[in-house]
Amino acid sequence: MHCVTGASLDNELKRVTKRYDGSIKTSVESILSDVLKLDGTRYDSKNIEQTANNYSFIGNNRNPLTVIQWLAPKSVPTSSASGVSGDENGEAKGTAGFLFWENSEGYNFKSVSSLV
Repeated sequence: MHCVTGASLDNELKRVTKRYDGSIKTSVESILSDVLKLDGTRYDSKNIEQTANNYSFIGNNRNPLTVIQWLAPKSVPTSSASGVSGDENGEAKGTAGFLFWENSEGYNFKSVSSLV
């Protein structure tokens, strides 16, 4: 027996087919609201963090949650300085990486650097 949310079941039945351009945050919100048909109780835009980079892609008939998970390592946080590799104290700058997960508050898409 597996206990899953209703959105997890919908994820198996729905597919992302259109092209997305622009901010990754906008694409993630669009997939959650338009493809999975989630209302404001399952995700809040404050839990979807803004990215510094834009990314264009086509859904290629993949599952919605798979597409969002695929976008996570391609996202760059807005707090990072693009093109800078770091400093002598070991602080990384310009690092990419977001995490996507579901908890009791709904879906979250946040950068690793903001969580640390």
